Amino acid sequence: KLIKLEINKYKRFRDFKISFTDLKNDPLPIIVIAGINGSGKTTVLDCIYNPKSDFKIKVKVDNKEIEASNYSASFGYERKDISQDYYYDDIIYFSTDTNLQSIKTFLPKYIDNMIYNKGVAPFDSYKKVTEFINKILKEFNIQIEFANRDSDGNLYFRNKNGGDKFSIDKLSTGEKTLLSKVLYLYLKEIKDSVILIDEPELSLHPKWQSQILKLYENFAKEYNCQIIIATHSPHILGSAINEYIRLLTINEDNEIEVINDVQAYGRDIKWILEEVMGTEYTREKIILDRFDEIQELINKSNFKEAEDRLEELEKVIGSDDSMILKLRNDLAFERIDFEENC
Repeated sequence: KLIKLEINKYKRFRDFKISFTDLKNDPLPIIVIAGINGSGKTTVLDCIYNPKSDFKIKVKVDNKEIEASNYSASFGYERKDISQDYYYDDIIYFSTDTNLQSIKTFLPKYIDNMIYNKGVAPFDSYKKVTEFINKILKEFNIQIEFANRDSDGNLYFRNKNGGDKFSIDKLSTGEKTLLSKVLYLYLKEIKDSVILIDEPELSLHPKWQSQILKLYENFAKEYNCQIIIATHSPHILGSAINEYIRLLTINEDNEIEVINDVQAYGRDIKWILEEVMGTEYTREKIILDRFDEIQELINKSNFKEAEDRLEELEKVIGSDDSMILKLRNDLAFERIDFEENC
């Protein structure tokens, strides 16, 4: 059982250490690695999966600490990408290139095993797969269900509200993402492992991004795994308890540093974008400039021109926008105050 990981890399990562344990030195079920592009999120995952010579890895297995640059010396696994439908006992890597090939290969084998080795009737095996999909993805309100597979092993689904069945390739990219990762883990019943996932938010609606972390957390706790995620999603960060977050930053010496326990849980997306992810603008810069121009006109008591500019901007972004409402309120009060003092 893998208990703890520390990574130490030199050069840009000189004296860099990242721990995936809590304050008691126990493994956390989820780690969410965040940071701007170039801060090393994917590099950390790549290092865990395939250590390079300039990395030192500290691993604690069954309370015995091991330092090695080659995991095979400690774990004896073969490194193979998950997209090739291979996995090993200790570490699984879902890179951004992971596709449906793994589930296309595995799901027919899973059904065959139920039919030929466990004596489950074909109809009942399909029903079991459908019920399983519905169970683990119910929070996402997925409107599809597994239909069947043909004699060539092709997989078919159908909409829950009726209609013709369609091949797995016709699923939305978000549905494919969930099936290729989440369903794979559950059906494989991966246990006692470290699971690396690079950008789990890819192709997922923001609502699904807000929900996906809880699904992975439940899996990690149920199957005694640790899931390490690298993400750009403010929705995932906002759903992660502070203890899970590792923020990678670049200091003045162009070296990577880690900030633990970032206070992002439950914060609004705008705050996370600005304060955690370093986003300079959460609106289009040209719109922000127009807000500033209107505010300046109000401050100078140029009310007619401010009114005209506001009406023009309302046609672009709507009259119920929060900043539009604020400027309208400022305009009204400043106009009243001006008239009273004249």
